[in-house]
Amino acid sequence: MTLIITIKHTDAIIMSADSRITEEIKSEYRGEITYRTDFYPKQKLYPIGGVGCFAFWGDLTKLLTLVDSKFKSIPNFSGDVTNLKLWVSDLLRNDLAPHKGGYGEIGFHVAGYDTDGKAHIYHLFWGLQADQDPAHAKPDYHENDHSDWFAVYNGVPQYANLLFKFVTDLEREVGMKAWIGDYGLIHGIRFLDYLIRFTTSQNSTVGEQIITNVISPDNRQFIVINTTSSPFPEDKLENYFEKFRLGSEPIDVVTYTNMNK
Repeated sequence: MTLIITIKHTDAIIMSADSRITEEIKSEYRGEITYRTDFYPKQKLYPIGGVGCFAFWGDLTKLLTLVDSKFKSIPNFSGDVTNLKLWVSDLLRNDLAPHKGGYGEIGFHVAGYDTDGKAHIYHLFWGLQADQDPAHAKPDYHENDHSDWFAVYNGVPQYANLLFKFVTDLEREVGMKAWIGDYGLIHGIRFLDYLIRFTTSQNSTVGEQIITNVISPDNRQFIVINTTSSPFPEDKLENYFEKFRLGSEPIDVVTYTNMNK
């Protein structure tokens, strides 16, 4: 499974995802059928400098070869986030084509800024809308525009639901100021990293390295990769981000391992 979280900060869009693929293996020996679950690492978040970013969730195990072949064309992509949305929509509907059967829900977060500097967050997926009853509705293609939302999360959302409710309730009911509206991007990066690290401790289908991407209004992107179960040190993160802010690289990547302590 997967956990993808995308939030719209006042200064940037932040998208974060885990990197674990879950595959159920069926075996038969002397007429007895057994199943085992295998886990392996797989990048699910793809930044495109100057354009935007997308990440996928859902039942993609059987389609990974096709996904990888399509993603090889990413470095040559041109346009803005609205063009990226169209590309992902075509990938979902015509290449992956889950409506042909044999697959569960599949979805993508697509985010970035258009040429006018407006932030866009889209959720494109095959499946049911959150308010649809599986007993009375059938899966279909959906393209939800969440550009006016603060946060979108999919995959294994129950823990994100709990924690987002907790911090917003603190602000609304207790009067305690949450980081959401007042604090800087570093807090946003560390908060999403924490949400996914917490989920990995509760659900074995979420795991491996955590990739968090900050998309600036000019679609330059600052990527933090956490390979540990610990938070990225705040002081080091601030130093790296300041160098990125003052630089001009379309994509800058920082990786945190235990060796960095």
